[in-house]
Amino acid sequence: MSDNQDTYPSQNFSFPDWGLLHFLNMREDYIRYTIENLENINNYHVNVIEQTTESAKRDQETISRLKKDIDNLRTQQGDTEAALKEVTAQCKQEREVLLEVRKALDREVKWREKSLNHTCWACSDELEELRMQRNSMQNTIDEAIDSRNQLQRSQAHVKQLEEEISVLQSTAQQRDDIAKLSEGRGDSLLALDLAI
Repeated sequence: MSDNQDTYPSQNFSFPDWGLLHFLNMREDYIRYTIENLENINNYHVNVIEQTTESAKRDQETISRLKKDIDNLRTQQGDTEAALKEVTAQCKQEREVLLEVRKALDREVKWREKSLNHTCWACSDELEELRMQRNSMQNTIDEAIDSRNQLQRSQAHVKQLEEEISVLQSTAQQRDDIAKLSEGRGDSLLALDLAI
């Protein structure tokens, strides 16, 4: 009797449920595949965040450099404005004096032209010199006008740079928003991974 018990298995022995084992194996493969897929997605989002962060960093450096350029231009503009005001004030005073001198010279030229035109050819050189002096005075006035126009162009350049900085700041803000959204998705995927 004891020999039969040693030779044959117990009556409680049962064969394994192969269907259940197959199902468990498939579920394990599916879970492994899902984990790998989530890891790949997470790595992709990490790369996107790193690239976005690097791009935002470069944009910030560009913005800082442009701000420095604008500060330098504003400093130059301030110096130019101060110099232009001084030159304008001097030109205004000189112009008033020059206008009086010009009137006097015109009167003198006309008088000498009338009195010396037919009697003294040597006076023609002096008359030409007076005309040259008058032209030089006009050139001084024209130079002051050119300085004012140059200042207006400089102000337009500063305004253009400020508009470019505004566009870059808007782009950087959009990239920051994308990075934050990607980080939120990465956290959600990690939470799903932990739940599984």
